Amino acid sequence: MQGKVAFEEAIELSTRLIKNLNSHSISEPDFMREAELLLRDVASARGFFVALLTGDWPFGDEIPQTIVEAIRRTAIPSYDLLIKNIVMSTAARVEHLRAERANQAQGSLVVTKRCLFILKELKDDDRLKELLMKITVAIETKNGSESQKSFAVEPGEYIAFLERWKYDARQLRESLSVLMDLMNDLDMISS
Repeated sequence: MQGKVAFEEAIELSTRLIKNLNSHSISEPDFMREAELLLRDVASARGFFVALLTGDWPFGDEIPQTIVEAIRRTAIPSYDLLIKNIVMSTAARVEHLRAERANQAQGSLVVTKRCLFILKELKDDDRLKELLMKITVAIETKNGSESQKSFAVEPGEYIAFLERWKYDARQLRESLSVLMDLMNDLDMISS
């Protein structure tokens, strides 16, 4: 793989790469090298996560450690994309439930679960914790609450992310709940 890869092509390449890892048709070092190339650029990383988070994989929601390690090695932009995927999939699930689309709501839940699994595996990374604090502050700012004033961070680009997608109060509350549970699991806050 040479140079930048477009989003759609990254989905195809990532699907093939993950299938090859799962079938042991590629060595772990070769997988890591290829995955890291995809995960270094935002557009191709988005494609990688579409394939990983929505694919019907034999490993289900428990992502193999080889994949987790590739994500760890490419923390930026991977962590940011995973955190945003938690918010997007949680908000989408709320919308699907409102519209009584149970299958689509279940698909959104799978994405959330996979993101949470990966992020819990990355629990010791301070870069991840800082991004989690920023998105939490952004959601609370948008929703008009300030329960996490103890987080001395600015929400940065996450305010614009939330505004771009026009999440409503319920979607923000549900997303915040999922993120707070994750932060509790990571020992970032006390229950």
